Amino acid sequence: MIKNADDPDRDPLGFITVLNWAQCKELPDFQKIEDVILKECAGQELTSKFAKIMGTESHQLGLLLSERLLNIPYELVPPLYDALFDEVAQAGREEMLVPDNKRSFSFKYYLVMSSIYHEKEGKKGGKGIDLISKAEKNKAETGHSRGGDTIYAKLEDEIFRQVAYCSSTFKCKGERAEQYLAETGLVSHKLVMLVPASSIAKFRKELAKMVGPLPPHTWTR
Repeated sequence: MIKNADDPDRDPLGFITVLNWAQCKELPDFQKIEDVILKECAGQELTSKFAKIMGTESHQLGLLLSERLLNIPYELVPPLYDALFDEVAQAGREEMLVPDNKRSFSFKYYLVMSSIYHEKEGKKGGKGIDLISKAEKNKAETGHSRGGDTIYAKLEDEIFRQVAYCSSTFKCKGERAEQYLAETGLVSHKLVMLVPASSIAKFRKELAKMVGPLPPHTWTR
């Protein structure tokens, strides 16, 4: 949980955690996630990769969940991930010491899901361009990152995508997606990534390089 150190009794400002996929995959919400991913994956080869890791290798798959308010300083992001991955590594070492213990934290892959946005095809100027410019100029406020023609909802997702074993995107559907397009000129997509645990060290290094040092704040994890 992310809380304000000056007022810890207030509602959390965000959270970050990882869940073992095999231990949760029978829950209805997890089954829906798996169904959507396998249905929307682009191509049979990619679908097979996701199906294998979410199926026979699910005990080594961690679902990475991270949500936070937009106005949280983005300099806090690297320490949050550092703390999470350090805790996972420590838990993995400890469970190895117990004979016949379940390997709940011995992850080989992380499943990361997020949102990305693209400018509507053929749209020149207007609200979409304004939002892109604002995200670039006010990164400290929005936490958005732009890679090429893609806007990432969370700046770290651009790095996750770079180090991913495989990834897939699909267009969001429904009333909310259409409303967002009308208001911003941006098309919403979901981004699904399988990130090897062996790439986490590189992710942490690149994230720290992107964000820079942590300034003095009263925020705590």
